[in-house]
Amino acid sequence: MQSYLFNTIFSWDHQQECNKLIPILHKITICISDSQEPTRCRTRSPSNNQEEECSVAYGIITCREYQTLEAIKTRMDDQNEVPRLLLGGCLSVNNGKVKIENQVIIYVRLNKDYVKRAYILYNLSWYRRIWSLTSRADVLAFTGVYYSVLGGAYSSLGKTNLAYAHKAKFLALRQIQLAQWLKDRIWECKCWLYYAEDLIQLKRFKRANKIIRRETEFASLQQNDVLIRMCQSVQAKLQTARHARA
Repeated sequence: MQSYLFNTIFSWDHQQECNKLIPILHKITICISDSQEPTRCRTRSPSNNQEEECSVAYGIITCREYQTLEAIKTRMDDQNEVPRLLLGGCLSVNNGKVKIENQVIIYVRLNKDYVKRAYILYNLSWYRRIWSLTSRADVLAFTGVYYSVLGGAYSSLGKTNLAYAHKAKFLALRQIQLAQWLKDRIWECKCWLYYAEDLIQLKRFKRANKIIRRETEFASLQQNDVLIRMCQSVQAKLQTARHARA
């Protein structure tokens, strides 16, 4: 059994070599195996889209990966030269000694061990690294949502009870620390605005105003409409709280 790379069969050079097979394209039928049963195949002819069971094969092409089989099927739908490229690959295995007189059938199937091979961990250290990165990303995403939801609830309750406003302020600070650790300045800006809202509830207007001015300047430099609108909203809350106190 001779093996070829996918890029070799579907290369420009191989296409030029197979141009001599154009006159016999009407004789070529491609049999695509069933992905759930690799020993079974269905015929796909370039002249029509009808599928029927097939048990005879002129040449056998075995794909080691399911992605390769899918790529061949996709190219058959988009490119007319696929049948002759596959036939050219089969002929090169036989050194071109096979005479083509009757109908040509090419059986494209999956290796029977492709499922088991997909579960083999070839580089365990790399998989450990990927696992640690994805796990950390999940934990950070959950933590961020947890702080946001709980902080929003405490902030809403803080309108009538200052004890909840203090809890909301603490959660906003934790969000700021998380955003700084991730080096996500956009998220950090939003967290600072949440913190400013909590300071407004605690009547710490000077500190809140300083934060709002700083984050408004950052939002303007970034030309981020969402951040600018958030800054304007918090600024309006600050002005309303000041007027209510006066």
